[in-house]
Amino acid sequence: MQAVLGSVSDLVVHVSQVPVLVVPHPLTVEEIAATEAGPLIVGTDGSGGADRAVEVAAQLFPSRELAQAMVAGSATEAPESPEAAAATVFPLSAGRDTGARGIARRLVEFADERKAAVVVVGSRGRSAGKELLLGSVAKAVLHHAHRPVLVVPGPRS
Repeated sequence: MQAVLGSVSDLVVHVSQVPVLVVPHPLTVEEIAATEAGPLIVGTDGSGGADRAVEVAAQLFPSRELAQAMVAGSATEAPESPEAAAATVFPLSAGRDTGARGIARRLVEFADERKAAVVVVGSRGRSAGKELLLGSVAKAVLHHAHRPVLVVPGPRS
């Protein structure tokens, strides 16, 4: 049943209308040190929800460096927008991890490389049924990151 419904933090993130910071337990000494001084890695895709995630992260952590990261089918397939120009673009690996899990894995790898304090992702506010069937990058990041994750909700449908 838990595999279908998800964890308590998944449910809180899904229903919250305000940004939610999820901190995994336990954090290693290195991960704790990163929370004190590391940058924020903000996953972006050029959407309004991603723009909102950048804005909220800047408001909540005004003294921290924000590093935007975009995962695309290839470096040449990244959407052309001002946000894309400011983002580090990673090609999505070929093979099994081509959906939300693959995007999440690339964001988490980048966060680990940069010793990020927090990984910030937007949530599109899909309905529970669509979320269950389609999965989401936000949910995949929550499950794979070994550091705090800030999920910024988008408008609810």
